[in-house]
Amino acid sequence: MTSPVAPSSGSWLDTLLDMTVVRSFDRHGFQRHARRFDEADLDVDLTGRVVLVTGANSGLGLATARALAIRGARVWMLCRDRQRGARALEALSDDVPGADLRLGLVDVSDRQSILEFAADFHEPRVDALVHNAGVLPAARIETADGLELTWATMVTGPFLLTWLLAERLLSAPQARVVWVSSGGMLPVRLDLDGRGWTDRRFDGVRAYANAKRAQVILSEQWATAWADTFTTSNAMHPGWADTAAVATSIPRFHRLTRSVLRSPEQGADTIVWLAAAPRLAVETGRFWFDRAPANPHIFPWTRETSAERARLWSLCQAEAGLTPR
Repeated sequence: MTSPVAPSSGSWLDTLLDMTVVRSFDRHGFQRHARRFDEADLDVDLTGRVVLVTGANSGLGLATARALAIRGARVWMLCRDRQRGARALEALSDDVPGADLRLGLVDVSDRQSILEFAADFHEPRVDALVHNAGVLPAARIETADGLELTWATMVTGPFLLTWLLAERLLSAPQARVVWVSSGGMLPVRLDLDGRGWTDRRFDGVRAYANAKRAQVILSEQWATAWADTFTTSNAMHPGWADTAAVATSIPRFHRLTRSVLRSPEQGADTIVWLAAAPRLAVETGRFWFDRAPANPHIFPWTRETSAERARLWSLCQAEAGLTPR
């Protein structure tokens, strides 16, 4: 399914600045790109829609939850820590009076936590599922399921959550799944053999980029699986946003760039657009940046084979303990 959404050609200067990455991913890039946005896209009433946002207690997740709540959606803020989640929900309730907010406790790196959440979740339909939760640890951490934490949080966990909520997504008139990836995955090729980091020194940034690459592929695969339905799946990257996670996970990068980093709201803009804009209802299987389609393989060596794509899907099923459908 496609619709006539295409990037504006812009000026030669815009094209040149986008090639520098810095002036594209930073707040100046967002401000330039925003000149082509259609403000009517987000002039929408989401009353009656049910939206789930993982990692919703801070950063992009909180900004996404706020924007969707303002537009009337029932927003489930999925958080792994009860206290941090409750504080975020209370603050957002004060900020958006009358917002329909719910707190869901789920650790997306933990299979049992996801299973328990899905079993206790009683909404009959899900209109949007935003996979935003992420981690960038400095050292290798192994989960209770024997997986490396980064991979479990951003690949296996979201895959399982999508699988368990699939029927409720398909029950919605026009459901959307949004995968919050990262521009950091662009120079990286999918590495399935090294995903566990058991035989080499752990590199948190590379583990993060590999997981983000996997998310983009999974988004495309879910789009294919749902091709004959009204449920879509898209991935995006938010550019460089100033969040607590960036400050703590990559402090040197944050110190060097914080004067030009995007606000969380700017970083979350395309997430909200993909989850809510009416004309995106038929867009699926794409990778987006600042409300325009982007090429996930700007470097030819990053393209995975069809066998690697099939293996990724099978590995996710096995790691999540699922019976293939």
